[in-house]
Amino acid sequence: DDDDDDNDTGDDNDTGDDDDDDTGDDDNDDDDAWWPPTPGLTMIYSTTEWTLLTFEFPATVIGDDLYQGGTYTKFEFGDLEATDAIGVEAWFDMTTVDELGFKGANMYWTDEKKAGEPDGSFVMDDPIVIYFSDVADDPQTSEADGEWSDPTYGDVPMTMEIESTTIDLDATVTVPYGTVEHCRAVDVVISEDFAHTYVDRTVSATLYVHGDLGLVKMEGDFIFGFLLELNEIVMY
Repeated sequence: DDDDDDNDTGDDNDTGDDDDDDTGDDDNDDDDAWWPPTPGLTMIYSTTEWTLLTFEFPATVIGDDLYQGGTYTKFEFGDLEATDAIGVEAWFDMTTVDELGFKGANMYWTDEKKAGEPDGSFVMDDPIVIYFSDVADDPQTSEADGEWSDPTYGDVPMTMEIESTTIDLDATVTVPYGTVEHCRAVDVVISEDFAHTYVDRTVSATLYVHGDLGLVKMEGDFIFGFLLELNEIVMY
C-alpha cells in the first residue's frame, strides 16, 4: 500500500525516520522479518565494555557457515582486521523464529586477531537458547554443557543455563538510532558453572528486539562483557 505520512517502518514497507524518530511495525504483526537476518547486514552499536570503555561496535551477518559439524548463522562483531579493538566470531542457530541458539564463539582481544589462535572460545555441545516469546510472563529455560578454552588454562568444561522471560510485548526504547516502537523486551538470566579454574557466575540483562531491526538495546549486567545500543544499520 502507499507510504504513510510519518515515514515509519512497518507493514506499509516504507523505511525512514519521522519527526520524532520512532521506528516500528505499524500493526506489530511482522515479527519474523529479521529471522534469519540477511547476510551482509551490519548493525553499528554504541557499546560499553566491562572496563567501562565506550566505542562503536559493528555486528555483521556473515550468513550460513559450517561450524562444529552443523550449519549455523555466523556473525562477526567488532573489526577483526584491526589491531586495537576486540573482535568476536559467533555462531547461532536461528532456524526457529524468536529463538536464538548460541552454539559457540571465538574471542580475540590481542593484536593478532584472525592471524593467531583465539584468546578465548566457547563451544556448546548443543545450542543454548534465548527465547523471545510472544507470551508475556512465561519463563522458559534452556541448559547446555560446553567448554571454555583459552591459551593459559586450556579446556574448562562448563554448564550454562539461560532463563528467558518476555516482560513487554510492545515496548518503546530510545537509543542513538532513534526512538524505536513495538519492541519485545525480554529479561534473561545467564548462569555459568565451571568445572574448575573460573568462578561460577550469574548475570542478568534486558534485551529489546524489533521484528525488522533485530537487537535494539541490551541493558543490565555485562553479558559476555558488553552493553549495546543500536546506532546505525548499513548493508555491505
